[in-house]
Amino acid sequence: MNTPVSMLVIGNSLANIALKNFKINRSILMSLFLRNLIYPLVTALVMQSLGLTGNPLSTMILMMACPVGGMVVLFTLQSRGKQEPALALMGTSTLLSLFTIPAVFLISNLFT
Repeated sequence: MNTPVSMLVIGNSLANIALKNFKINRSILMSLFLRNLIYPLVTALVMQSLGLTGNPLSTMILMMACPVGGMVVLFTLQSRGKQEPALALMGTSTLLSLFTIPAVFLISNLFT
């Protein structure tokens, strides 16, 4: 029940934001770079060095490569903060994950 409600809240927040307010600044770009590329690759290297292979390794990499979750937006709304940066981070991260998840797996497979 929690997931559908959170998706409704996030969808409502997205619907109320004008595209001109959807700005991606330097801190959002850095967050996207770290979250979508660096963290999954570091996870892959650490887990491989610990001897993890196969499906468990792929699952760990996939979990780390997934986009920023909706909890960021929900916590921002709950604390009455500015929701535009959180929505920009979540939306952009989701779109970029279409490219970064395969890229992370491609790069991590080079090291196995």
